[in-house]
Amino acid sequence: MTSISELTFFGTPVMHFTELKSTNEYLKNQSISCPMLVVADSQSHGKGQYGKDWHSEPNQNLTFSFQWFPKNLRAEEGFKLSQMVSLAILKTVNKYIDPERAYIKWPNDIVIENKKVCGVLIEPTIQNNLIQKVIVGIGLNVNQTQFPPNLPNASSLSILFPEKHWEVKTILQNMMASFESLVPRLPDIETQSKYNSNMLNINDIITISKADKFLSCLNMGVNKEGFWVLKNLSNEEILTLSSSREIDYVY
Repeated sequence: MTSISELTFFGTPVMHFTELKSTNEYLKNQSISCPMLVVADSQSHGKGQYGKDWHSEPNQNLTFSFQWFPKNLRAEEGFKLSQMVSLAILKTVNKYIDPERAYIKWPNDIVIENKKVCGVLIEPTIQNNLIQKVIVGIGLNVNQTQFPPNLPNASSLSILFPEKHWEVKTILQNMMASFESLVPRLPDIETQSKYNSNMLNINDIITISKADKFLSCLNMGVNKEGFWVLKNLSNEEILTLSSSREIDYVY
C-alpha cells in the first residue's frame, strides 16, 4: 500500500511527519518556491483562525497544509482562493457521504448536519498588492469521537457516518486531486455562484449574534467581493460582512 510520503503534490513529494508544532508554521520556514504539501499525524500547536488553537487528537484526523504561488492574483481577490479551497474540500467530502451533503459556512468552514467537520486557515504573502504565496492549512475531523466541551458544534465523519470506514490517506489522495484540478484554474473560474450554491442555509432565515444582540436575517449569500450579505428582518437593513469576527452564527 502506498504510504503518504510516497504521494506527490504537483510533482513534489508530500512531506509526512509524525508530529509538528504546526504544518502552516513548518511551511512558513521553508524557502522552496514550488507547490508543497505537508501532513502531520499530530500538531502540538495547530492553528485556527484569528490566533485560535485547532484541537485535533493525534492520529485520528487529517491535518495538513500546502503552499501555492498564484499568478496575478490581487490581494483583494484573495477571497476567490478561499472559495476555491472550500469547494475543493466540499467536492471530496460529498463524494464520500452522498446522498447526504456537506455545506460551506462562511467563509470556509465545512459543515454537515449543522456540525463543523473541517476548518481552513489561509495565510497569504502580499507584495505590490499581489498575492505572491499562500499557505493553506486544513483540518478535517475524520475518526475523532470526543471533543472539548467548548466546541459544542464540532463533529467528525466517523461520528456522523459510523457505518462507513474512514481512511485518512485515501481522503487525502482524493482531496489533493481536487486541489490539483481546481486551484490552477482559479483565474478562469467564476467562484461566486458555485460557492453560493453550496452555502449553508442560503436564502433561508438564520440567527446571528452581532454586538451581543440576536438578529434574524435572510442569508443572501456572498457578493462579488466575497463579503457575506444578510438582510436584517427587523428593519430591512442590509448587512455586508467582511470578517467572521463581526458576528457569531447561532445554530
